[in-house]
Amino acid sequence: MEIQKRDLTIIAIISLIITILFISYEYSRNFKDFEISSEASPTFLAETFEEREPEPIRALRVFISGAVLYPNVYELEDGARISDLIDMAGGVLEDANIARINLAARIRDAEHIFIPRIGEEELFEEISAEAEEDDGDIAKAQDEEVISGLININTASHERLTSLPGIGPAIATNIITYRELNGGFRTIEEIMLVSRIGESLFGQIQHLITVGEANE
Repeated sequence: MEIQKRDLTIIAIISLIITILFISYEYSRNFKDFEISSEASPTFLAETFEEREPEPIRALRVFISGAVLYPNVYELEDGARISDLIDMAGGVLEDANIARINLAARIRDAEHIFIPRIGEEELFEEISAEAEEDDGDIAKAQDEEVISGLININTASHERLTSLPGIGPAIATNIITYRELNGGFRTIEEIMLVSRIGESLFGQIQHLITVGEANE
């Protein structure tokens, strides 16, 4: 009888050991699978993020003058409206005649927005007419630019200017600001008056740029 109890005890111990070994094996295998999954996850997330990375938003540069607190050239996102530009310029002055302005209108790159004062209706009409004429001239100049293969520094967009060797986003902004505040470039050499453009950089781009027939 004692021998039978001892045999049962041995069998129970062996069964317990087998159970413990089985549980240990399963735990070890699952833990390895978890480690592999954890190591792969960041790579997967990075690839997913790269695939879904949004396209950069195109920047517009617009000159605003007239009855605003800070007339200047400002950079806005594509799709911005005149009201956004006025806010960046510090708002309108007390005598501004904003009834003549469509505040909800979308702005365009290189556009000139003039905010008239009360009593400046005739001046507003003249500037508006000149702006429409300039738009036509710019379109013509851009067509000529495509044909000649040269970049017109009086009409080229910010993106087009940055395609020139040595011209980064900051210098392209300086070029646009200079031409807006000084009525454009009269010669290609005048671009050396722009901040951060010296003789060395001019030597790299002089054969790639033009000021257009109207300014030659």
